[in-house]
Amino acid sequence: MGNLLTFPSRFLDWLGDIMMTRVDINWPLPELQQPCKLWRLGSSLVIPLVGTFAKLMAEWLNNLQVYNRETLLEALDNRPPNVPLITVSNHNSCLDEPTVWGTLKWSHYFKPSKMRWSIAAHDICFTKRSHALFFGLGKVIPVIREIGRAHV
Repeated sequence: MGNLLTFPSRFLDWLGDIMMTRVDINWPLPELQQPCKLWRLGSSLVIPLVGTFAKLMAEWLNNLQVYNRETLLEALDNRPPNVPLITVSNHNSCLDEPTVWGTLKWSHYFKPSKMRWSIAAHDICFTKRSHALFFGLGKVIPVIREIGRAHV
């Protein structure tokens, strides 16, 4: 049973090795470049999968009230081509960011180029190569949180 449970992680590590060597960029991104077709394919699978799960949790299984949703949708839909959008939230839970995904339109999940970039703590989401691959395909940028309230 243990081998069966570790298979997805080992497979993602292997796939990450292949994709990272074929992509012209080192992850985390030192600069935005045109990703290879394999990266775009992976991203076009991860984003709708996560978006569907987030929408199910946010809108169908909860009573969620969203304020200023139109502002975010306007920024997603009407920015110039090839201009990334990064959103940052001040939150109390690791579920806040996926919940924002659940409030987007269905069409956003199927156009990765329109999807926004978000940030996540490197020590939570980027601890293994397979995790870095998954979150990178989902347009997440790692952030190192060295200085915070505990260090002030």
